[in-house]
Amino acid sequence: MGINTFKLLKSGKVLIETKSKEEIKALEKDCKTKCGGVLEANIHTLRKPTLIILNILEDISTTNLEDTLFTQNPDLNLKKETWKPNSAMKRRNRSGTW
Repeated sequence: MGINTFKLLKSGKVLIETKSKEEIKALEKDCKTKCGGVLEANIHTLRKPTLIILNILEDISTTNLEDTLFTQNPDLNLKKETWKPNSAMKRRNRSGTW
């Protein structure tokens, strides 16, 4: 098991970073079995990960962006419940950015 980072936080907690999710899950399982009543292990997850898409064609609007992404990328298995476009941004060169 490879630990990349081991940090002591001001709140008295310990932050441990590993190379993969499998190692994190193995470390959590070890912690729960060996120190179950004394220590608590929590795996951090992102609440709202953000994706910025550059160079969107100007004829694509907010309403048809979702359909365009789903039809162009069927291999990603995107779900409409988990996808929500926030807003369109305009850059100086007027290329679309989402």
